[in-house]
Amino acid sequence: MIGALVGLALTAGVVAAALLAPRLGEWVVRKRVLPALEQRFGRRIRVERMGGSTGRLVLEGVTVAGARDCPGEPLMRADRIILTYSFWPLLRGRLHLTSVTVRRPRFCLRRYRDGSDNISDLLHRLARRPMGPRVEMKLAEVALEQGSLDAVDELSGTRLQTPSLWARLRPGGRSEVRLSRVLLTTRRVPPVQARQVTLSFRSRLGRVRGWPELTFTGARVKLHDRLVLTDMGGKASVHRGWLDLQVKGGYGRVEQVLWQARARARLASMGDPRRAEGSLRIRAERFSLDKLAPILPRRIIPNPGAARLDADLTLELSHGKLTFHGRASLAGLEVVHPKLSARPVRGLGFSADVEGSYLVKQDLLRIRRARIRRRRLAVTVTAEVLRLRGKPRIKVAVTIPRTRCSVVLDAIPKGMIPRLAKMRLAGHFGMKLEAEADFGYLTTSSVYLGGRVDLRSCRVVSVGWDISAARLAGPFGHELVDAGHRIGFEVGPADPDFVPLGRISPHLVNAILTTEDSRFFHHRGFIPREFQSALAKNLIAGRFVFGASSITMQMVKNVILGRQKTLARKLQELILTWYLEKHLSKDRILEIYLNVIEFGPGIFGIGRAAHHLFGKEASELEPQEAAYLASILPSPKRHYKKYCRGKVGRYWRRWVDRILRIMVRRGRLERSALELALVSPIQFSDLERGSWAECMARLDRFRSRGRPGYLPRSRRRRRTASPRPGRRRGAHSPRRAR
Repeated sequence: MIGALVGLALTAGVVAAALLAPRLGEWVVRKRVLPALEQRFGRRIRVERMGGSTGRLVLEGVTVAGARDCPGEPLMRADRIILTYSFWPLLRGRLHLTSVTVRRPRFCLRRYRDGSDNISDLLHRLARRPMGPRVEMKLAEVALEQGSLDAVDELSGTRLQTPSLWARLRPGGRSEVRLSRVLLTTRRVPPVQARQVTLSFRSRLGRVRGWPELTFTGARVKLHDRLVLTDMGGKASVHRGWLDLQVKGGYGRVEQVLWQARARARLASMGDPRRAEGSLRIRAERFSLDKLAPILPRRIIPNPGAARLDADLTLELSHGKLTFHGRASLAGLEVVHPKLSARPVRGLGFSADVEGSYLVKQDLLRIRRARIRRRRLAVTVTAEVLRLRGKPRIKVAVTIPRTRCSVVLDAIPKGMIPRLAKMRLAGHFGMKLEAEADFGYLTTSSVYLGGRVDLRSCRVVSVGWDISAARLAGPFGHELVDAGHRIGFEVGPADPDFVPLGRISPHLVNAILTTEDSRFFHHRGFIPREFQSALAKNLIAGRFVFGASSITMQMVKNVILGRQKTLARKLQELILTWYLEKHLSKDRILEIYLNVIEFGPGIFGIGRAAHHLFGKEASELEPQEAAYLASILPSPKRHYKKYCRGKVGRYWRRWVDRILRIMVRRGRLERSALELALVSPIQFSDLERGSWAECMARLDRFRSRGRPGYLPRSRRRRRTASPRPGRRRGAHSPRRAR
């Protein structure tokens, strides 16, 4: 009987303890555990509501805050924390936790500019000593569900954000943290995004043991407006003091692996670039460029599927010196661009290999050798770049060893030299060019361009009749299309406006030579020192402004190639200038030039210009009139208003007088003639000018695009033409002679 009563009493006690356990657990947490945790961690802990059942306690609206937290945001804010605990120790006022689950936690971590932060002291306190006699953690697992993280490092300018955080932390076992939709921003590198990042590590007493292993998928980084690495995946791990990183991915919105990279770096040296050690290899397997279609400009590369790309680059860093070597090849590329050529350029391709080094401390890049091959032509490039991270000083040398001229011509894509399709060459060619520019002190004197081009044994075997010297040696028909009009006339005696060189005023010839090409009769079509001057001025302007064109180059442009401002035209212009200089006399070149250049709206050739502007023959031009005609050549239509007004303003007259004085200094005008020319007016003819409105209407007519049609030029008063933009001022213009 007594035993039955004792058993009944014990059963009733157990039932009562079980029923009271939630209230007892709440009391233990509020009165003992939370104060102990606040004192232990140096943080304020607030719980809005608490409840639960036997062996389970639920805390809602939990906030953990400290002194160095983010502005307006605590270290952690969680919607719910679920604690599981052992029942019997609770009867003695102790809390033995077996698991913790945190739902929808929001963490805000911050390191300030002074180096202080709101997390490192907490980790140190957690690992320093046990929790105390009232709380015992025998945790099998700590889980974080549906969390978020915002970590800011003001010292390095780094921020890590993730709206989705999931973790399973197993003390003494393998733990895992998974971040989704990650965004990492820094001051030095472009923002990095990742669909998922997973950290796997072992921990004990709140400390990570060893180095975590990191894996990621769906990463994305924008290196340039048109270069975006996407769909990257890989793994990073540490073994014996070395960080190993393996990454693979694609470009743009291409969901395909197009490149692979593997990097190694010694951890002990990563903080000091002078002692850093590591290596990186990037491999892009051969693939067609249609894989990059989302990031390629469709108008410029209309058929990317026909092009193939392959690349392999290895970099090694050791004690402040980065060495690199690699290779690349491209085939079957088609490019359409108005500044490259008026027609599509097909069959672009090359193979190249490069090796060089970069000295970190000196900020010096050296390319010891870059060998570029196209068909049978090999070009070697060496370069040195000082201050790569700032305003650099660049030295470049380009060498083509002695090679057959036919090999050089064959290596040029046909779309770049369409007018030279029938040209055949023999002999040998060699070249070595050197250039240097200091962008930290960019002036005309800080730019150097020199070297040699050996064309002596190179000769033309055959050429198309339309560009042949034999055709240009005698009378020939000339046509051009401008502003929608086709204009045709003959450069020869059959045209009433044609003037042989011997019947052109020597004052005009001397004025043109003074402003356009002072050493025309002494060079072979090119002005080497003016190439250097043009290069310097183009670099200073940041765009192509000066072309250093000789009179022969201008003649080729006006008569054969047209005025399209393309790289293809310039390349053909150089080749044809070399060819025609060998087969035409200087007098014939100058004669053609003076009879085809534009002097105003619909005014081509010196014969027409002399009659229209001054009412006289080309042989009768006086020094001041010749100097005026030479002064307007860069943009004849812009200066046509002077003719419409019937006078030359004081400013432009000073410009004309300056040309006259330069002619005297260069022995092209007698001093007595100068004195007379300086006091003689520039008197325009009224024969064809008409009223101001009629004159400006003529100018406006040739500025607009009329209806296309063939306009013969046979009679002076019926001739019409279209505007042709003036060329940039040449090497020996008055502005350059200043």
